[in-house]
Amino acid sequence: MIKELGFNAVIGSLEALLRVEINARTTQLALLKEREPDIFIVALLKIKAHHQELIHHDKLLYYLNLPSKEIKIALCYYVKKMKLISFSENIRMLVNSSTDIAVKYAAIDAMCWLSNDNEYNYIALSQLLPLYLEENKPKGNQSLIHSQKIESLVRLMGCISSNNNKIIAPPSLYPEYLNIIYYTHSCHAEYLPDLINYLDNPELSRLAYKGICILTGIDVNSPELTYSSPEKVELAVDSRVRFLSSGVNNINIKKVKETIKLLNLKGKIILGKPVSIQHCEKIIKKGYQLERHIANWHLCHMNKENKYNDFCFLIELKIRS
Repeated sequence: MIKELGFNAVIGSLEALLRVEINARTTQLALLKEREPDIFIVALLKIKAHHQELIHHDKLLYYLNLPSKEIKIALCYYVKKMKLISFSENIRMLVNSSTDIAVKYAAIDAMCWLSNDNEYNYIALSQLLPLYLEENKPKGNQSLIHSQKIESLVRLMGCISSNNNKIIAPPSLYPEYLNIIYYTHSCHAEYLPDLINYLDNPELSRLAYKGICILTGIDVNSPELTYSSPEKVELAVDSRVRFLSSGVNNINIKKVKETIKLLNLKGKIILGKPVSIQHCEKIIKKGYQLERHIANWHLCHMNKENKYNDFCFLIELKIRS
C-alpha cells in the first residue's frame, strides 16, 4: 500500500478513517491489519485517541518497543491526547534515547503537555530547536510543516519559560519573528517592553501587535489603535510573518504604547487578566484559536482533569524519511 500510494497518502487516509461509518472503518482496519500491520497500529492509536479510549499499559509498552518510528510518533500523540501521566517516564526515556529527530519531536511535545518538570522540558526543547533550525529546509508543503514544527517548539518554550529565559539557540540560526511567538506564549507581562520594541520594525510590527493583544486583551481591530492604509509593508507571498500577521491593519504605535503604559500589567497574564483556571476556561469557550491553545496548556498544568485539545493541530504528514 505504501509503495503504491506513498506514505503521505496513507497517513491522509487514516485521518479520513475517523469520519467513516463504524462498520466500514472496521473493514478497512481489518485490511490494514493483514497487509500493513505497522500502519494498522498507527491507525488504531489515532482512532483510540480521537474517541478517548484507553489502551492497556502493557500494550502501550509493546507498541513503544516496536522498531517503527511511525508507531512511536503516533504513540506519543495518543499518550499526550489521553494525558497518561503514568506513561510519561516511558516517553521521557524516548526523549533521551531516540536519535530520530521526528520521534524526538513527538516525545518532547508530549512531555511538555504531561509533565510539570519545566526545567527538563525547557532544556530538551532548547537542544532540539537548533537541530531543526540547522536542517536543510525542505521544499513545497514540507517546508510549511518544517516551519510549523519550529514554531511549535518555540511556542512550548514560551509556555514553560520563566520571565528571565530567552530562546536558547544562536541568534544567527533563527528568524526574529520567533522571538515574538516566544514572548507571546510566555504570558509574562515583563516581556511587553520587548514586544513594544518590535512595533518600530515595519516587517514585524503587526505580528508584535497581535502578541500584545493576546497578553493585554486589547482589541486587535481597535479603531483607536489601528488604521487602514495602502502603505502597509509588503511581505513575501510565502512569508510566515505575512501569514501570522494577517488580519491586522497598520498600527498607531504611539497610542498603543500609551495604552499599555496605562494598563500597568504585571505577572502572568492572558487577555489582560492573571492566568487562572477560571479565566482560562472562559477563553477555551469564547477565545480565538491561539488564545485557546495557550489557555489549554495552562489548564493542563493547573487542573489534572484537563487534557490536550487540538486547537492548533498540525497534521504531520512527513513522518517517514
